[in-house]
Amino acid sequence: MKILFSGALSALALIALAGPARSAVTYDAALSPPGTYFGTGNTNDHWVVETATQVELGLGVKIRFLNTVTPTSTNVYDVAPGDTTVPGKSGSLWGFTFSARALTGLLSGLTLSMSITDYAHGTTVTFDPNLLPDNAGTDGTLTVGGGNGCFGDTSAACVAGTRTGLQNAEALSFVSGVANGFDPHYESGANNTWEITLSASVGNVPVASVTEFVNAGIGSPLPEPASLAVLGIGLLGLGFGRRRCG
Repeated sequence: MKILFSGALSALALIALAGPARSAVTYDAALSPPGTYFGTGNTNDHWVVETATQVELGLGVKIRFLNTVTPTSTNVYDVAPGDTTVPGKSGSLWGFTFSARALTGLLSGLTLSMSITDYAHGTTVTFDPNLLPDNAGTDGTLTVGGGNGCFGDTSAACVAGTRTGLQNAEALSFVSGVANGFDPHYESGANNTWEITLSASVGNVPVASVTEFVNAGIGSPLPEPASLAVLGIGLLGLGFGRRRCG
């Protein structure tokens, strides 16, 4: 049975929010200007957003080629399993969206990391979202989106010396480059739950982290309460240590 922000999932969501000290976390929200600029025709809504002193981070979910998904509870999104039915398109029905924008300095001054945990198989994959070649980009004013994003683009929105942000929409069904490793156990028609986290650091100091949960169909069983309690104590302790160092 899928659990929506009660029991284990509630505890997981609270633990996910107990990382680095944060100035603001908002749910079902819009990104600050320049808003949503990846791809074309995407609306600036239904993000879970963390705004810290140095960076704004956002995560969301969309039905690919169609519309964004409204969270059912804070940072929990429900989707149907299966593939897209849009004519001429292929791959999974849904995808995850992410955004990172430096609020002081440049994007190159931040170290970004994303992790995707597959609860049905108990696996986690961590990668650097900067390595995705088709990320959209911004310098705070100019934006470059479209299907190829900043790939091959040398404008101020895309080059390291002026770029302040990146965005993209990805699917677990993608099989090229970095995307091939998002979730090696992904099955489009299976019930499952994923935890997706985007984090930013300055040097070795964590400054922001945002998490969302995606339930496909009825979702997947979550960690046992005993294991979750141990995980929670460890992460809360880590968060306390980070705040003391901040």
